[in-house]
Amino acid sequence: MESSVYYGNCHRNGCYIVYHCWFYHCKVSGQYQELHIFITRISQSETGIYPLDSEEDYEYHAFVVYCDNDRKWVHNDLLNKLENEEGLQLCIHHRNFIVGDSISVNVDNFLKKSWKVLVIVSNNFAQSEWCQWEVDVVQERRRRQGKEVIVPIILETIDSKNMTSQLRTLLDSTHSLRYRSGVGSELFWKVLLESLRKPLDIRQLFTLFRN
Repeated sequence: MESSVYYGNCHRNGCYIVYHCWFYHCKVSGQYQELHIFITRISQSETGIYPLDSEEDYEYHAFVVYCDNDRKWVHNDLLNKLENEEGLQLCIHHRNFIVGDSISVNVDNFLKKSWKVLVIVSNNFAQSEWCQWEVDVVQERRRRQGKEVIVPIILETIDSKNMTSQLRTLLDSTHSLRYRSGVGSELFWKVLLESLRKPLDIRQLFTLFRN
């Protein structure tokens, strides 16, 4: 499919997109449906402009992808800092997933409710086939919404024998943070909070689609 989206103008209370689109050939139904929904929402507005997503539009500030072996760090460090101290709301599967729904359904549903995605990278994570599947899922979101939507946190140096192609692609295509304890912890948490609150890059959101 080929289509062009032109955008411009910024309202003083936030950026808005003024659109003009042409459709030529549709080859991938999923992409067409997503763009069709976007165009429909704009056409139904009285102003013809569409507000960009912000963290206020989502139930969770971030969906956390992690290996069960790293649950202690996620619960004791990540949740304590971001939720208890900073007031953010995270989605973690041990607490938020709905019992009775499949894992894949839960992942899909809660990703849609989350502003960004935190990926907790460790050797345990790299060796987990299920975690690699989740990496593929969140990479698709990165392709649609830009690299700012994913924030990888590297807990430890990844052994070369554990570095999969999916994980390498993720780390090469996003800005990852390396966890620091002790003296470097204050800077780590500061940068993480800035990354979670950073707006999405509109140049990645609306571009020229070719397939």
